[in-house]
Amino acid sequence: MQDKNTSGAAGRFVHALAEGVAIFGGLCLVAASILTGISIVGAQVYKPLPGEIELVEILCGLAVFAFLPFCQLKKGHVGVDLLINALGSGAIRWTQLIGDIIITVLLALIAWRHWLGTVDKFHNGEFTPILFVPLWWGYAASMVLLVVAVIVGVWCIFSDIRDIRRGAQIEIPLGVH
Repeated sequence: MQDKNTSGAAGRFVHALAEGVAIFGGLCLVAASILTGISIVGAQVYKPLPGEIELVEILCGLAVFAFLPFCQLKKGHVGVDLLINALGSGAIRWTQLIGDIIITVLLALIAWRHWLGTVDKFHNGEFTPILFVPLWWGYAASMVLLVVAVIVGVWCIFSDIRDIRRGAQIEIPLGVH
């Protein structure tokens, strides 16, 4: 995989996009932690923060979807390569390509089904029980993050193909291969 500085404008855009949504995911987790802390302290002093659990659920769900593009970009998904390393860098390149294709297809499938769920939640008019936050808001925000994950996955596939054609040196993330 080429360094983001040498992969052109598209590569820099995809890297910035993945990094941006990962930062957003981190901020979601920070916000969820703060809300939980406020609720715990509030429960000890007076009463817990009403609806805190609903917001924490939404924020944690968004964080999961926000980390997917960065994980895909950095080849951070789980891989089991007991014999591939012995076959050389060519085999590693091809298994990375095959893995990226599989993950991107799965992300696209999840995005499609998630879209149907978003539309369903929108038409049903479901709300959270305490704060009355429309459920489709969280689904819609997650849908945007899934689209980003699919875009990053497609870029990774093209990047893998480019690297195979060039015979580029393989970057093996620590702990993955």
